[in-house]
Amino acid sequence: MTTTARKAVTLLLLYMIFTKPLTKRHESGLLLISIGIILKMLPDTKPSPRVQGCNVNTKKPKPLLKK
Repeated sequence: MTTTARKAVTLLLLYMIFTKPLTKRHESGLLLISIGIILKMLPDTKPSPRVQGCNVNTKKPKPLLKK
């Protein structure tokens, strides 16, 4: 989290200190970098493993009869 925030602040400061005219390439690059930073900040969500439940409809084997 700290690294991501530092990247965002550094990027913002660079554009404030070294003022240049923003072209379409700069804007698209900033957009891509911003999306990457935001995606990095999102929590990792993995699907939970499926739990094998007991199926009510399964038939139990009949016990063997001894003679």
